[in-house]
Amino acid sequence: MILVITHRNRHRFDALLNDMACLREAAVSAHGPDPRHQPDAEENTEFSDLLCLDSQYRLVGCARLRHPVTPGARPETLGRPSDGVADLNGPDTARATDLCIDHQRLGPGHGTDTVFQTICELMAGLMTQAQSLGATRLINLLDPVMDRVLRRAGHIPDTDLPLPCGKDQPHLIVTSTMCTRVRIADSLDRAGITPPLFATEAEVLSALHPLTHGTLDPDLQDYCQQQISTASNGRE
Repeated sequence: MILVITHRNRHRFDALLNDMACLREAAVSAHGPDPRHQPDAEENTEFSDLLCLDSQYRLVGCARLRHPVTPGARPETLGRPSDGVADLNGPDTARATDLCIDHQRLGPGHGTDTVFQTICELMAGLMTQAQSLGATRLINLLDPVMDRVLRRAGHIPDTDLPLPCGKDQPHLIVTSTMCTRVRIADSLDRAGITPPLFATEAEVLSALHPLTHGTLDPDLQDYCQQQISTASNGRE
């Protein structure tokens, strides 16, 4: 399942965000830094983090979705594409960076909690979330290892985009994929993933912090979980 983290709900999921930071740090150690990564120290409303959780609500994969650039906004620099390559910063384009998965926690094959299923779930989540933001195209910025993992899982992009790579800049694979309902459905079907794809905040918070002080009336328990999920600070 996919949990979407934005600047509005980050304070509620510190443990998962710490796991995400460790997973990204491990990916950097193995494959080198993503030159497009934006640190979390400064609040930014122009991206969402998509966290892929396994059946035990543990983090097994993540990606950062850069929102489409609105007219008049200053786009993030991606370099000058070759002649004939469409604008990478247009209002119809969302960009995925920092895509990584936990190979140690995930198993082989095509079943539940596998690399294959997690990749399919993340890609379906990225395309669905991009569509909800008004984008029709998803640009993936990947290290070569993750690019191979995606292709082995059947996620062949529509276009490979050539971008210049300086000698001091880690090698980067840039691909373009159209976000269509057919492509999203195919990704889910191949991995045997049934809706809902996205987890609710209340569902995840309940799994991470189960009530342990006796049995509550179901209506009262729902009310308590709703209050927790909508709290804006620790005191509330």
